[in-house]
Amino acid sequence: SLVDREYRVLFANEKLARMLGYSVDELLGRSFLDFLDDEGKTAGHVNMEKRQAGIAESLEYKFIRKDGSPFWVHSNTRPILDDEGRLVYVLSMMTDITERKRAEEALRESEERYRSLFTSMAEAFTFLETIFGEESRVVDYRYLDVNPAWERMTGVNRSEVIGHTATELPGSVTTRTLEVINRVIKTGETVHHENYNSVLDKYFSTYIWKAGKNRLASTITDITER
Repeated sequence: SLVDREYRVLFANEKLARMLGYSVDELLGRSFLDFLDDEGKTAGHVNMEKRQAGIAESLEYKFIRKDGSPFWVHSNTRPILDDEGRLVYVLSMMTDITERKRAEEALRESEERYRSLFTSMAEAFTFLETIFGEESRVVDYRYLDVNPAWERMTGVNRSEVIGHTATELPGSVTTRTLEVINRVIKTGETVHHENYNSVLDKYFSTYIWKAGKNRLASTITDITER
């Protein structure tokens, strides 16, 4: 599209017209701001000031179609100045990114649901990165995340373990634990095992499974009283 410094649309192609739900003739002469929501209008004024300063940008805008439905575009925008450096036109190349935005929102909602479950679940949960030694066997693992239930169970603060390996934490890794982890890596199956932590003087029941490349997840229950 091509607009002047008063936001008037001077040129629009058929693709943009279809995206907005108008004909090209209906777009010409209209204010670019007519197709934005209130937040977009505010951003439009700010961005026009940047164009007047000769600044080109890549931006994301939410537009409103003729039928009132919203959609998102990625816009590569650059100013066209006269010989005295004054803004004459703004040229924009736009791409519809609505599907990408929907996917991002769905992922964000999924992550929020996961985080809510992660923090509220009664069982301890760990997310781990495997560390391999010779013969492609796991020899250690790094804590990527633990939930509040794990902190309560172990008495160890999350900030003290994230990024650290099991061998750096007394009692975290045993030969039996590594055997179980290597079995999970080899078979891809979820494996259950019970172990005793001598440092905490507690018995634990653990389910551990693959959670991506070089990633493991586990749930842990304190069975000491049992």
